[in-house]
Amino acid sequence: MLFFADRFDVGVVVIKIGDFRRLSNFAFRFVYKLGDTAYSSIVQFVESCTDDDFAIALPRIQDGLLWLGQNNRSLFKLVEAKLPSNADLDRFRQSHIFSFAFCFEDIYDSPVMQVSYSNDDAGYEIYVMAFIKEKQVIDVKLNDTTKWG
Repeated sequence: MLFFADRFDVGVVVIKIGDFRRLSNFAFRFVYKLGDTAYSSIVQFVESCTDDDFAIALPRIQDGLLWLGQNNRSLFKLVEAKLPSNADLDRFRQSHIFSFAFCFEDIYDSPVMQVSYSNDDAGYEIYVMAFIKEKQVIDVKLNDTTKWG
């Protein structure tokens, strides 16, 4: 399971290795700005990650963030095209990126980036989650909050 980023409306950083804070042997937190919004986000590793391992993975994180920033609008259209048949298209079209995170199965492989969408009227409820690997949308799911309570 990926952790979700928190959204903050402040300006921030150019991403480099010193901008990541280790949370555990499996997770790092960082802040990254997309447009006018800065996101506090997570990189998660399935296996324990040393500092040397993280340095190996960093270029793929940087590449993914650059791609996300440059392709935000086209990604939205790709996600829309892959929405499940029971999705509310109008609700999705009113949404924006709410959070994103990376998960590495292996440090030498491309991570899966999870991008979650919500709208301001929904509070913190995530409506759609898109999963991207190697700059391709590999899956899109509705967030089933009925399982939470």
